Amino acid sequence: MDFDVMVSEAKKVIIESAADDGIAFALFTNKGNLYIPFCADCCSGYGEKFCKSHNLLNDMIAAGDTRILKIAGVFKQTTPVKQAGIDLPCAWILKFIRNMNKENVHAEILMSSHGTKTLKSCCPPR
Repeated sequence: MDFDVMVSEAKKVIIESAADDGIAFALFTNKGNLYIPFCADCCSGYGEKFCKSHNLLNDMIAAGDTRILKIAGVFKQTTPVKQAGIDLPCAWILKFIRNMNKENVHAEILMSSHGTKTLKSCCPPR
């Protein structure tokens, strides 16, 4: 799947959400599935982000769909200035994805410069 398609699908999720701020990240798997969790930034902060993304990632694990080939994140914010663009999922999500399947270190991540990096280069092992 092309990154442009992934970004377009993630933007749809953001547009449909009622949240003012957040990030949707498209995960394309080797089974041809596209998953798009949306993390809303809200007053509960990290816990809210953890819950929504964690549930979808757990659903992927339960379905045996853990090998991620590509990741593309799209953010939206309304304060201090309304804007949208390409962004990375948070470090917690990247680490979780890395731990889902040892081959995920080779997943391509779309960078804000529209180039790509591997998950291994963005989230190196400790």
